[in-house]
Amino acid sequence: MFRSLHMKLTLILLLLITSLMAVVGAFLTVSVSSFYINAFYQQMSDVFGGENNSFVFDLRGAAADPEDPPGSRAPTFSLPGTPCSGGTRHRWGTRATSPRTSWT
Repeated sequence: MFRSLHMKLTLILLLLITSLMAVVGAFLTVSVSSFYINAFYQQMSDVFGGENNSFVFDLRGAAADPEDPPGSRAPTFSLPGTPCSGGTRHRWGTRATSPRTSWT
């Protein structure tokens, strides 16, 4: 079946190329995933890092507000730029009872 030299060389080259692609693919996958993980951590530290303490403080204060607990506002299911965005957002569920609620 594999008596010809041409067939043997072809199979050896195919196996060599396949194994080389597997090794290179494994290294590329690891390096690409580590690049994106590092970029994610950098973006999180930019938003929630040391110089944005007021932003984190505001988020924690809004979460700890007893008059407006998390989940008391009706969720909005529209994205900016869609026909439902802006002042015409649809409210799903119950209406919020807090006087500070603004639906913008």
